[in-house]
Amino acid sequence: MTMLSVVAVHRQAAAQPQPIPGLTTTNGALDAKAAPDECFIAVGVNIPFARPNPTTGACAFGVPKVNQSYLWAMTKTQKTIWFGTTANPQCIAQGALALDPTQLHGYQTPSSVCEFGSSAYAALGILPAAIADFRPPKMFAYDIATHVLRDVTPTVAPSATNPLGFDPVVAVTRGIRAAATIDNLGMLAGPRPLGGLNFFFYQADTGAYLGTATLTGYDSIRHFVNLDGQLYATVGQTFIPNVKEGGGAVLRWTGKQTPAPCTTSCLSWETVGTLDGIGANITVHNGRIFVGTWTTGRPDSVAGIWRSPLVPKKGLSAKHTELWTKVWSVTDYEPDRVIAATYAVGALASFDGALYWGTMHVPWNATAVWVGTYGVPEGEQATTDAAVNTFRTAALFRGRTFGRHGRRHIDLLYGDARLPMWRPATETEPGRWEKVDNNMPPGHRVPLYGLAGFGNAYNNYVWSMAVWNNRLWVGTMDWSHPAEQGAESIFEAQLKPLPIEVTLFFAAQTFGGDLFFFQDSRSPAVSENNAGVGNLTNYGIRNMLPTNNSLFLGTANPSNLLTSASGPRGGWELIELTPRVTKPLNALTEFSCRRLRVHDDDGDGIDEPTDDDDIGSGATTCVVRISKPAPVGGLQVGVLSLSPELPVAAPLNVTIPAGRRQARFRVEATEIADRSTALLIAGFNGGTRITTLEITAPPDHDGCDHR
Repeated sequence: MTMLSVVAVHRQAAAQPQPIPGLTTTNGALDAKAAPDECFIAVGVNIPFARPNPTTGACAFGVPKVNQSYLWAMTKTQKTIWFGTTANPQCIAQGALALDPTQLHGYQTPSSVCEFGSSAYAALGILPAAIADFRPPKMFAYDIATHVLRDVTPTVAPSATNPLGFDPVVAVTRGIRAAATIDNLGMLAGPRPLGGLNFFFYQADTGAYLGTATLTGYDSIRHFVNLDGQLYATVGQTFIPNVKEGGGAVLRWTGKQTPAPCTTSCLSWETVGTLDGIGANITVHNGRIFVGTWTTGRPDSVAGIWRSPLVPKKGLSAKHTELWTKVWSVTDYEPDRVIAATYAVGALASFDGALYWGTMHVPWNATAVWVGTYGVPEGEQATTDAAVNTFRTAALFRGRTFGRHGRRHIDLLYGDARLPMWRPATETEPGRWEKVDNNMPPGHRVPLYGLAGFGNAYNNYVWSMAVWNNRLWVGTMDWSHPAEQGAESIFEAQLKPLPIEVTLFFAAQTFGGDLFFFQDSRSPAVSENNAGVGNLTNYGIRNMLPTNNSLFLGTANPSNLLTSASGPRGGWELIELTPRVTKPLNALTEFSCRRLRVHDDDGDGIDEPTDDDDIGSGATTCVVRISKPAPVGGLQVGVLSLSPELPVAAPLNVTIPAGRRQARFRVEATEIADRSTALLIAGFNGGTRITTLEITAPPDHDGCDHR
């Protein structure tokens, strides 16, 4: 199917970028922001196609609402950032996960609304209830030099049935999820709600619209990568029982740019790789292409990392389709197979000789899948246990080698050494939750740098990565703000105040997606900002795009009711970072402890490895080391035990003297059983490191053989 329409270019006046405070090493500026595009009265009583006054921004009825939530994909030419959006994705995702769409009920929080079947568009039969909050996406071109933002979304002439002039292909595009440029061709692409991928083509130097075309056979596209002048894309197809098997592929563009309409000539692809999951993020590392996948929804589908064969100079072709290798699976980390099926691989990037990648976890999806597998828990405690123990936070990995026969070197940088696993009931034992070691190889189970989510349990998605200014930048999704808003609304609907313990819990949270950077592959990540990069309702850094002088960020912000001139505002943002601090920061390069040997304190006078009541105490020495000598006055390194069940005492702060790079300190254990392991974490200058403290009994001297 091909179709050509026109582009009504809405050229906006150059806006002065707004400075963003609170960044560690960069200068930040808000270059562009989603504008309100609808008027909202209340759930179920809204007027279709009602928009704010274009001059005043006010609504005749209700309040302004901003539907375009995510800057979902972007690419660049020499002078222009091209990007596309998606509207109300949080509502669409909730609708897609609903087992029974008829049970979806519209709701409103202080910052956002999802109407579902209460929407006027559902009542009129325009949209089904599950996706009634859908709105067509927008496409933009941003001039880097002049700061002019142009709306380049294709449109058609307005009519009685289409008063806003929605292009018919745009109107059936879920959002613009992938973007790329090759030679002088720009392409923006996104999935159709009922299958297929819509592509929109532009001439990069002039911005002229060249046409649109649809690629069938897939329902997902996420990212492109350019290697030696060849453009590759990751695509996928969701599993539908008795209809579609599901899976993914890597495609190479074989098209040709022609004058408008550039439809079939622009839409020409060759399959060069097949995957067992939906292709998601893609990058180049050591002469090969690496792809992270998402589960297809099949019961046996598990996300992972796929590696291509070495890419020849002329690029991959159809003969390479079956030569890809799955080099990592989420089951190499997650011990619970049911929960593993809900993981997805997030962003990945090549940096300083290593491949980095993270994971993604849709909030409460693992709980829903667990309930679907084992049934609804009986009782309040069992329900709470299921919710808590299926909860997962994003982990981050680094791989240096991916050879076969055990020749792999993969480190867990941020994650959990132990994870809850469900043990189903047997004939003799009831079902139970048990905390077990993760599935990483021995010596790699304890994270090198920190806990999952960079220490923030609400960081559920390592969403974006880019190498810029000799650093690896990492952006996350932090869903604490929607969680807080949802909790508030639930209690408000019950005419109850928010419990004090819930209020205190969220008071300690820092809302907004987090931005980190790695200076090299030997140092922990440093926080550039942990509060949405200037807007605490930016719950994610969805995209990153490096240029010679700047790093552009595209954010995700579902707060569609926050449109006031004061306070944080909802909708996507285009943010530009420029360097401010270019010298490497002083970083924590080492944290280690000697083995702690416990001496017998139980009064029997014997240190026995097999003595169950062998309780003792002991002490050992730990060391912290930094990359640069401490200045006059010294530097403080914080230390904390991550094993509260073990009585291990360490100083809260350790001072590294002036002119020195390291400090040693004493750690004590009292009234502790032998053969224990404690985890300690040290923090310095925005980065952390974790070490394992092995606690053992001294050699036995009682003359007995206790083997």
